[in-house]
Amino acid sequence: EGWAIGHAHAHGFRTAFPDVELYGVDIDADNLAAFGETFGVPEARLFASTEALYAALTPDCVSIATWPSLHHPQVLEAAKHGVRAILCEKPMALDGSEIDEMIGACEQSNTRLAVAHQRRHDPWFTKARQLLAEGVLGEKLVLTAHVGENWDMLSWTTHWFDMASYLLDDQPIAVLAGVDHTGQRRYQHAVEDSSVVQIDYA
Repeated sequence: EGWAIGHAHAHGFRTAFPDVELYGVDIDADNLAAFGETFGVPEARLFASTEALYAALTPDCVSIATWPSLHHPQVLEAAKHGVRAILCEKPMALDGSEIDEMIGACEQSNTRLAVAHQRRHDPWFTKARQLLAEGVLGEKLVLTAHVGENWDMLSWTTHWFDMASYLLDDQPIAVLAGVDHTGQRRYQHAVEDSSVVQIDYA
């Protein structure tokens, strides 16, 4: 799937902040060149590694749009170098202890850390949250969500987990899940062949 997420982040920054100065980092030279060409980023602002980027400057904000196993070390690296804001793709990490370490490092360096659950800003979900808060839809509600096209929990279903908490303005009190895994991998981490999850809220 190439560089889809990195380009999506860059388009988002350019839309929200037209005067933003973009930099690109990619270990693949073709991907890096494509980023520069697409967004008009000069070669001097394109880097083959995060080490090279931080040796040259400390960006105000870093988007981490890499494979999930890289999120943890790259957030720690950005915080260590004094980046003020980090937007990390989901899933935040592959291990709960990694998440704790990421949050701790950002608190210590006074870095704002956000996870890319952008669907909270879609107008239809904002409206649904308002209707729920006003009691228009009643009580004892059930949200049924489905993910198809061979997507998995970490790549897509995490959006539904976040959306349920957002819509209900609450945190889960219980989770029951069943997963069938026969060895499939995506982005170097294990993914399920199928799954079903029930989350209860107060």
